[in-house]
Amino acid sequence: MEKYKKDSILPSLLNPTTAISLYNKTVLTTVLYGSEVWYNLQNEDIDALNKFQPFIVKQIQQLHPRTRSDIAESTCGLYPLPAAVEKSKLSFSRTIMYYG
Repeated sequence: MEKYKKDSILPSLLNPTTAISLYNKTVLTTVLYGSEVWYNLQNEDIDALNKFQPFIVKQIQQLHPRTRSDIAESTCGLYPLPAAVEKSKLSFSRTIMYYG
């Protein structure tokens, strides 16, 4: 387990709660920018989304890389990125139907 703590992308002094907050406010909003209008995601795009967030979340929590991704994400209160994209699309559609 010590090996993974040494290879972490975050300094050991950064609180994981603070790191998740920074991730939500900066990284996640940047990654999902414009996702409301993504309409033709290829399998490669979905695979990239499925790998990105679990990697970051496991690094923040200093978990072993083989830790289940759904557990790592749920302990941080995060949806899987493809689900967040679909949620964003549905919210956008609802707004268009309500005001359009």
